[in-house]
Amino acid sequence: MARLRIESIEQDVKSYHREGAVLVFSRKLGDLNTVVLPQGYQLVSVNYPAQVLQQPDGRVAISFRKEAPNETPLVMRARPSRVIQKKLFESTLEWRLGERASSDRDVVYALQPPESHSFDYSHDATDSEAGVGVHLDPVSSGTTVINPWARNLDTGELLLGEVVTRKEHTRPIPGPPSDIYPGLHEVHYFYPKLQPGKTIRLRIFGTYTDSTHYGLIDNELVWNRLLGGPAAIILPPGWLLTNSSIPAIVRELPDGRIRLDLNSPGPDAVTVFVTAHKK
Repeated sequence: MARLRIESIEQDVKSYHREGAVLVFSRKLGDLNTVVLPQGYQLVSVNYPAQVLQQPDGRVAISFRKEAPNETPLVMRARPSRVIQKKLFESTLEWRLGERASSDRDVVYALQPPESHSFDYSHDATDSEAGVGVHLDPVSSGTTVINPWARNLDTGELLLGEVVTRKEHTRPIPGPPSDIYPGLHEVHYFYPKLQPGKTIRLRIFGTYTDSTHYGLIDNELVWNRLLGGPAAIILPPGWLLTNSSIPAIVRELPDGRIRLDLNSPGPDAVTVFVTAHKK
């Protein structure tokens, strides 16, 4: 297995051109995309909901994540600006501007029967911060974790998770302030500290139990949890979807279970309310 990053320079006069002083980018794009404007240009319009994120060098990036299967005809316009562009925020606020299109966590919640209040949790994640040798997974309030583990997808190595309470932190942990996640615990997965320019790709697994936010109410399956970013929920066998508060692509898996791929509107955590009834 190998991970590749492909870089190239393309020229397309039809999709990238000028209309007077206005720069126009009009092109059909796939699921995850970021378009970075040239230095000295400001965005004036874009036809698809997108994040607008200033880069460290002051340039403006337009980033979007699309859940639908078809290509999106993106039309974006920008014009020259005399404003001196500079990075506005330091690291204390920068986490609020996490790029949604670059998120590659691929979170999946495979629900066990609702009377168990349990679900199998898995996600892929890439760590890239030099000098860091631990991946941190916050645990939501009221949730317990059973047998957390991860696999290094680059080497195949198995990593056992260590459940740590917040007061036990003895080393700096990257990411947003811990009060964003109201839980008292985290799971740490340790690996050799990353060298500059190096990354590690992990696939994380565990069984979680949460009697407060997942269970049965009047014989109806109810999931009412805070989820961060894009995620998928797979209903237990024999259950049919009745409600989803967040837009989702719904499909039946080969084994008959129903899967929801949730189209979260941004990088921040949102409360997802899903109900189902038994066949």
